[in-house]
Amino acid sequence: MCQNRKMLGSPMINLQLIQAKLRDMFLDIDASAHLIYRVCLDKDNSTYRIPREAAMAKLFASESEQQVIDKAVQIFGGSGVVSGFAVEQLYQ
Repeated sequence: MCQNRKMLGSPMINLQLIQAKLRDMFLDIDASAHLIYRVCLDKDNSTYRIPREAAMAKLFASESEQQVIDKAVQIFGGSGVVSGFAVEQLYQ
């Protein structure tokens, strides 16, 4: 979508603000996945701190998810909230 939309004469994907938002989105998703993998590894090794680590991973992942969806809506603009788009479905 960003590759097709143009702003200031170039594709939106070339704008530093869009690239920064995408970078932050990927970072949040990757960090959430690593926390979840860490909890799974702790569970496999049966360490004592599983409930605390699992709660932290769940909180971080859910907050990150909301931030990623908010940034996606900002990037997609009006078409991000139009019925039928993937971003709109995630936002619900």
